Amino acid sequence: MEAVKELFNKNFVNLFLGQLLTHLGDATIQIILMAILVNSVEKPGGLIALMLFGFVFPSLIVSVFAGSIVDRFSRKKVMIISSLYRGLILALSIAFYFLLANDASLVPMIKIYGVVLSLLIGIGTAFLYPAKMASVPNVVNIQALKPANALISGSGTWALTFGGLIASTVLLHIGILNMFYLTCAMYFAAPLFLWFVSLRHDEDTESSSFDVIKDIKQTAAFLDKHKKALNMIMLAVVVSLISATFYNAMNTLATDVYQVSVQGLAKLKWMLGCGTFYGACVMILFGRRLKTTKTLVAAFLGLFVFLITAAFCTTFFKARLWLGVIG
Repeated sequence: MEAVKELFNKNFVNLFLGQLLTHLGDATIQIILMAILVNSVEKPGGLIALMLFGFVFPSLIVSVFAGSIVDRFSRKKVMIISSLYRGLILALSIAFYFLLANDASLVPMIKIYGVVLSLLIGIGTAFLYPAKMASVPNVVNIQALKPANALISGSGTWALTFGGLIASTVLLHIGILNMFYLTCAMYFAAPLFLWFVSLRHDEDTESSSFDVIKDIKQTAAFLDKHKKALNMIMLAVVVSLISATFYNAMNTLATDVYQVSVQGLAKLKWMLGCGTFYGACVMILFGRRLKTTKTLVAAFLGLFVFLITAAFCTTFFKARLWLGVIG
């Protein structure tokens, strides 16, 4: 509990709130695009899956050199620029949405619009994640590092789930256009918090030299020497692929087979998010006592056991229990 108390310093709170607002923006724009596709396409499941993939695809590509950029520039500046970039892209996209909404001949372009916008937003998010994670050790001491990492890394998932549920409800009352404005406000408000984050040695990381090929070779040499680090990276990739496949399959099944509304999709995300929230709380409170390898093994065994019982989820109540454990 002492480590938890040490979290709540000014720098960590501003970092947490700033990156949380950007993730809430990501959650809201996903709900907006889902609503546009559900209202415009007969069976939107495949397009929704493609749109959601667009949010994460840039991370797969940009991650090769995103870490190098973060290491050579001020992490605070990277986070601020990432948020302002997404706000600007979204503001420009509103004008294009006006054209699509008011010209029937352009309705087929909605499919392309959702995917392209998700890709552009995803590029900004791809740079945010390594910058915020690299900033955590610079705002808390070593005793509070584990709970701090759990809070920062988990906040993105919580924002996408709980924020999505709130956004889907608000969408019913204020409409798509006003939701666009609200999301822009989130992206532009986040830098106000990030600006007041003081990172130790942050300016020392700035460098004019930038060689992607050299950085890739250095990374490859490091991973060749440190096999455990390579194994952890491969494990993270596998977990990400499993998560993405599961979530996209769930969305496609819900929209194309059961005709679940946008609000229903957000509710399913909320059920899944509750599980991730409980899991993060366990790691925050007991992470220092749990061994990483045993925790990972138990998590994978739990996922396997519960995934093969998916056919028994025939009601929302059963789905709530099932998705909670999966999360």
